[in-house]
Amino acid sequence: AYWYGQGYGKIQLWQGGRTPTSAYLWHWGLFLFVIVSWMAWETRDWMAHTPASALRKLEPYRWLIEAAVLLLVLAVLGMLYLKVYIAWLVLPLAAWAGVLILRPNQPDAKRFILFLIGTGLVLTLMVEVIVLVGDIGRMNTVFKFYLQVWTFFAISSGAALGWLVLDLHEWLPQWRTPWQMALVALVLGAALYPLMGGLAKIKDRMVTT
Repeated sequence: AYWYGQGYGKIQLWQGGRTPTSAYLWHWGLFLFVIVSWMAWETRDWMAHTPASALRKLEPYRWLIEAAVLLLVLAVLGMLYLKVYIAWLVLPLAAWAGVLILRPNQPDAKRFILFLIGTGLVLTLMVEVIVLVGDIGRMNTVFKFYLQVWTFFAISSGAALGWLVLDLHEWLPQWRTPWQMALVALVLGAALYPLMGGLAKIKDRMVTT
């Protein structure tokens, strides 16, 4: 070809159907289980190593923190009003990752993973709001951006799982055992995809001959 032109050059607001929470968790559940578990452990560790007296340093910024929380609540409510059903889950998780990035003396590797988590979450929310002009529904918009999120979440959950395994011996048995059982169940469920996905694709053939 003598020139190169992109297939999509504009975006617009998406007015069609949106992803229900159940489908979102079905798609991202395994990654999010590991990621949220690690973020919860990091939060616990941060709180355990932060004396109550250190919280007094936040007093001058109290109004800013309250405004940020209010803004987050309004953003979630606004998204839900627009029928962006996953907003109640995605926005708080993205904000949580953003707060954890601010933890003092944190390794850069963990900051990078938290950045990937937050970016991935925001991208999954973005495709609920905008679509590439000329797309078939929003098929390519979701596919292309979800492909990037898949990479972000795969890297993040892999690193998170590694850090969790190193600290797993510190967990109480009543938490550790159920968590391990849930992780095994999710991994086994995800492992069924090549079989179930292949059968579904055969039934969904566009060409019957």
